[in-house]
Amino acid sequence: MGLHSRDVESADAAARIRTKPLGRRASTFAIAALGAFAITALLNNIPGWHLRHAQPGFEWNAVSDSPFNWDSIKPNQTFEWHECYRNMLCAKLSVPLDYTNKSDSREGAIAVIRLPSKYPIGHPKWKGPILYNPGGPGGSGITFLRSTAALFQSLFGEEFDHISFDPRGVGLTYPNFDIWRAEAEALTWASSVPRSLNSSNGDLVRFSASFKIFGHLAEARDTEIGRLVSTSFTARDMLLITEAFGWPQLQFIGYSYGSVLGLVFATMFPDRVGRIVVDGIVDLDDYFVGAWSNNLRDADKAIDLVSKACSLSPTHCMLYEPSGPLVRARIERILGNLYKDPLVVFDSDASLNTRYGIVDYGSAKLLLLKMLYSPYALFPITANAFAAAEKGDGRPLFNLLYPRGMAGSEWRCKADRDPSDEVPVLLSMEALGGIACGDAPPVRESPHELETFYHELQKMSTLGDTWFPHTLCAGWKMQATESFRGPFGGNTSHPVLVVGNTADPVTPLWSAEKMARGFSSAVVLTQDSIGHASISAVSPCTFHHIIQYLHEGTLPPEGTVCNIVTSIFPPEDDVVAAVTATLSVAEQRLISPLQELVRKVKLPTLAHLPLFG
Repeated sequence: MGLHSRDVESADAAARIRTKPLGRRASTFAIAALGAFAITALLNNIPGWHLRHAQPGFEWNAVSDSPFNWDSIKPNQTFEWHECYRNMLCAKLSVPLDYTNKSDSREGAIAVIRLPSKYPIGHPKWKGPILYNPGGPGGSGITFLRSTAALFQSLFGEEFDHISFDPRGVGLTYPNFDIWRAEAEALTWASSVPRSLNSSNGDLVRFSASFKIFGHLAEARDTEIGRLVSTSFTARDMLLITEAFGWPQLQFIGYSYGSVLGLVFATMFPDRVGRIVVDGIVDLDDYFVGAWSNNLRDADKAIDLVSKACSLSPTHCMLYEPSGPLVRARIERILGNLYKDPLVVFDSDASLNTRYGIVDYGSAKLLLLKMLYSPYALFPITANAFAAAEKGDGRPLFNLLYPRGMAGSEWRCKADRDPSDEVPVLLSMEALGGIACGDAPPVRESPHELETFYHELQKMSTLGDTWFPHTLCAGWKMQATESFRGPFGGNTSHPVLVVGNTADPVTPLWSAEKMARGFSSAVVLTQDSIGHASISAVSPCTFHHIIQYLHEGTLPPEGTVCNIVTSIFPPEDDVVAAVTATLSVAEQRLISPLQELVRKVKLPTLAHLPLFG
């Protein structure tokens, strides 16, 4: 029999049930999988598509261990753990399908993954579970933790169980979405979506119309599921996961949309807050009206900073100009040229494998936004690709947009594929729509009103025409059975730690400061860096404060600003030595595992559209 979570014996010793290593049919359609920008990575969650040819640096490092047959697990109201993915444990927790209807006896099944503590449950040194959410909405916690659990354990400690789960609507959890009936249907729909909201006249109207079709399909094929995947319901699921461990209060680390989950939980259950770290903060008021209108407040600041870094690195930056504004002007000029004259790519190798497609303004600009999520890793190769495009060579940009095997010209319908193939997914399009659009009131703007909305968004950031979430909900018809829409805040049993970057392209520091004001004793920890969430750069200072908070409940002083030890282009050795000398011994020990974490973690990104080369 399986191991129940309240057993005191060692989890590693007791989880003896081995399951046959069969795959699981992918049940959702991924618009962008595994943290990749690559537009066609939506193919990653169509069965038969894999990431083994992904472009290094731009793609999620897909886990390569043997698959696990999740269908072999029977959901239970207490955890019954099964060995999975070498050194981890997996279970399905039964939860009410509809929390608002006590007469409804149907149950959902939350897929949970666990890297167990070195101490058994109940041991005096055991510090309970930490739950992780990578964002989205629609991000898979199972995929996320499979790649990061060992690193989080080395950073935060073996005293904790490190836990994640697929939220409702996502991946391996029931309820989940299954809108598309075939790969060909998904591709047909995707081909109708414009590459940008501003590549040509009528793009915005066509974009809206495409997502109205998406909304009609979702309602016709997943009517009830669309009402049962709200953030509020997932917050309730998180409480049941915590209680199933016999732990009284939630310990949680949430990135990006994970900040929505964490702060909704803290508002709904203020007396059940143990340690909540939210990192890369969404403006909840903006999110729950479906606007997504405050996300890009710092996006242009991020562009200016990477441009400045380029201007200081004549040797390493292929877009070098003697000042930041000149670098940015060069980038804009390249985009303008692609607007007027897209580049055609036709590439054939000795094996007669042919890749072809178009690199245009819309796809290149989306790549620019994607780069800003992780600029310390991605700007150098993006700059190289833009410089090549400037000379008329679109292949480097095309290869970043569409890794080998993922361009539309390479897609094949495989009649002989195994339907049990397990395809890891980090962000599901259906779940993104179902959760975000169900959480908010319907978007019913006329074409003129949508045009006005994006005109105002463009005033905030030049990347406004890449930011599609508001229009995503244009045709969504299913509203959540329960959607808690504020006010947000409260007197929590323990203070919340709020983390924000000074130049986050999609979750500005402004949002962190705004949301923290609603929670008693909450503190904003600022990281002075570009990129999305603190784990886009290496900051021993930031993680030192998070570790102190998790272990001791100690918050950093108000106004704390942490520096980073990451640079976009190689610094001089004396610069590295000077920065390292300012760190404590404990902080210096964090550098190596943090470098590995930053290398591995690619949070779900909305810097994409469902397109093909």
